Amino acid sequence: MAPLSLLVATILSVSPEDLALADRRPPLLMWHAPDACPGRSAALELFSQYLGDQGTPSQHTIVVQLEEHEAEYRATVAIDAGSPRVITSPRCETLALAAVLVVAVALEPVAVAATLELPRSSPAAPPPAVELPSPELTPSPEPTPSPESGAPELELAVELGEPYGGTIRPTRGQDFTTNADAAQRSERRAPAPILRVRVTGGVGLQLTPRPSGALGLVSSLGFSRWRLELGLRGGLPHTIQYSDDPSLGGRFGLISGDLRGCPTPSVGPVSFPLCFGIEAGALFGQGVGVDLVGTPTAGWLALSGGAALSARLHPAIALFFGADALVALIRPGFHVGSREPLFFAPILGGRALLGLEFTLSPDSR
Repeated sequence: MAPLSLLVATILSVSPEDLALADRRPPLLMWHAPDACPGRSAALELFSQYLGDQGTPSQHTIVVQLEEHEAEYRATVAIDAGSPRVITSPRCETLALAAVLVVAVALEPVAVAATLELPRSSPAAPPPAVELPSPELTPSPEPTPSPESGAPELELAVELGEPYGGTIRPTRGQDFTTNADAAQRSERRAPAPILRVRVTGGVGLQLTPRPSGALGLVSSLGFSRWRLELGLRGGLPHTIQYSDDPSLGGRFGLISGDLRGCPTPSVGPVSFPLCFGIEAGALFGQGVGVDLVGTPTAGWLALSGGAALSARLHPAIALFFGADALVALIRPGFHVGSREPLFFAPILGGRALLGLEFTLSPDSR
């Protein structure tokens, strides 16, 4: 019976508050922010500072989207798929702190109030007593009170009021920041550049009169609103014959490289790179139906411009779709034997590409 009674006593000693705290774990937090803003780990640290051991019930789902908006930052906060709240600030650190406060106050206002309340101030210590030398005075005889005067003696008493024990509340216009935010403000630096690598495939009308497969490997370096791209591109080999003699022709392919600058506006997790630059490469061919040794090549040069859409699937992965236009400045042509030219590179060309873009910066969130 002793083990059974010990088990019953242990169960009865567990309070409802202990059971409630056992179920409180960090909430499901979806935090999306630009690279220059505090990330999800910093937000979770702020939650722990404001909620302490109280925690937040794990069944809550919190979505916070920080983004650049015109000359300031904007945050969209939603709790449990409710109506989102939008707040703005010129500083991303302050905006991130405000977003955490909005969520913490909405879920656990009492716990947040307990962290913001200042401790009571202790009464000031009295100044040390200073002994002054007493002047030499000639004593005078004490007056003898007359029996008729029953005047009471006067006593002077000074009472010191109790020290103020209320809570200091922020007034309008005050900016309360954490120690971490103050340290970031004092050591604020320019945002680090973002390194991206993109792999694409698609179809293009580039150097030959017929569409062919197009491949691309592009790296870019820049920031959230612009980037500089350096790409390596290729057109898959394909065959072109003379219309009057299909047994004669050639098999042609393309290798080229480009350098482009790209303004990059964005809306939330979706960005729209608009790229302009120059592309140069070589067209190589091999005769079909003739005994030719070697692979003749010819240079090619074109202006390049295009628009794309990049949608983030993950902080480090985005789905990319783009379309480019090409205007040839140097147009090579090929012929087989002594026959007329088989083709000249078209003046206008283009390509449509689909692929994945990877963010390699160490601070990608």
